[in-house]
Amino acid sequence: ICNYAQKKYPLPNNYLFGTSMGGNVVTRTIIEIQQNVDTHKHKDFCSKQRWSGIVLFAPMVGVNRNHTYNALGTYFIEHWLAYYWPKAILLSKTVGKDIYAYSRDKEMAEFMSQNPLIFPFGPRPKTGVELIKTAQFVQDNLEVMGDTDIPLLVFHGTADDVTESSMSLKMVESVSQRQLNKDATHRLMDQALHGLMVD
Repeated sequence: ICNYAQKKYPLPNNYLFGTSMGGNVVTRTIIEIQQNVDTHKHKDFCSKQRWSGIVLFAPMVGVNRNHTYNALGTYFIEHWLAYYWPKAILLSKTVGKDIYAYSRDKEMAEFMSQNPLIFPFGPRPKTGVELIKTAQFVQDNLEVMGDTDIPLLVFHGTADDVTESSMSLKMVESVSQRQLNKDATHRLMDQALHGLMVD
């Protein structure tokens, strides 16, 4: 997809952008390529010559504890519920919450509440477990993000109740420690919610 987009739109500056789960996808992709950079078929992907920077909005590096289960609950969901009732819905604590919790902009919150593409419940059992696992994978390999020379900019809201701003800060700090001259910045947005782009 990136190759197609960059060929169709040959712009001088290109940025890898991800928000929430998309932020996890970007960071995990970078990590997995860097871990096998000598043999990976897309090893040229992680290059400052290709990307002017990585910009992440509330990346799912860490999931808020209100959305997770203890080890026993996770095992039950992954090995029993996901097998016998794969289409069950995990009811999160956010179900039925005030629509204005999506955005401090009332007009935008009302618009988002009418969006048929927004799933108002928790994920399916297996999906929920995989979301937690992929966030954990990034947490376990944060320092690998520092192996690439691409500048990193992360935004996170202080009122985000979905992902943990402390974990995205830890990632930026790990990157900075790996390369002292690395351009890595973490910006906390005061009272901003998870949907930074619409808040």
